[in-house]
Amino acid sequence: MLLGILCLCGCAATNNALYTKNPKCTNVKELKVFQVVKGGALATVTSKDPIVVYVPESDKYTLYDGVKIKRPRNECIVYDGVYKYMTFGEDSGVIKYMVSGKETNRVEYSANEKQKTVPIVKFEKRW
Repeated sequence: MLLGILCLCGCAATNNALYTKNPKCTNVKELKVFQVVKGGALATVTSKDPIVVYVPESDKYTLYDGVKIKRPRNECIVYDGVYKYMTFGEDSGVIKYMVSGKETNRVEYSANEKQKTVPIVKFEKRW
């Protein structure tokens, strides 16, 4: 009897190790794009308190204003770096941006520009 219990406990421990959830996964289920930019898009995480994120281009989804991107069932959304961009005055259009500290557009600044920083998101396997 004791041997049977030990065997069952060992099997359960092995199964838990094989199906451990990805520790980087967030509980984000959907993103809504509000502005397409070079190399990706700015989107909001659809939750109680929406936050802005950067979604890189991918062949898994099409990016256009207003599209909702739902995470696949076997994947999760993880934060993967920081996206910095500049806006000008009241217009929220992106005029300059940086990914992982490397500037990819114009370099001059003006007093009316505001720098914003948002997390970059990507899809990863859940398990």
